[in-house]
Amino acid sequence: FIAILTEHTAGKWPLWLSPRQVSVLPVSQDQRGYAVQVRDALRVSGLYADVDDSDSTISKKIREAQLMQYNYILVVGKEEQ
Repeated sequence: FIAILTEHTAGKWPLWLSPRQVSVLPVSQDQRGYAVQVRDALRVSGLYADVDDSDSTISKKIREAQLMQYNYILVVGKEEQ
């Protein structure tokens, strides 16, 4: 079953099975606190979520999250607060 699912999805697991479900990316360090609040709310809801609080640019954070095959990538900035 696992081999067929892996081949069919090309390694990008469905949300219910994925070990990397949501990545929350703050646009700048000013939004880091809000990104942590979003992550905590997602974890309470039963989802696995991470925050990328590195000093990388937002485009680099997005690309890294894509390569890590997160199902959802949430970008939070000043307007989302």
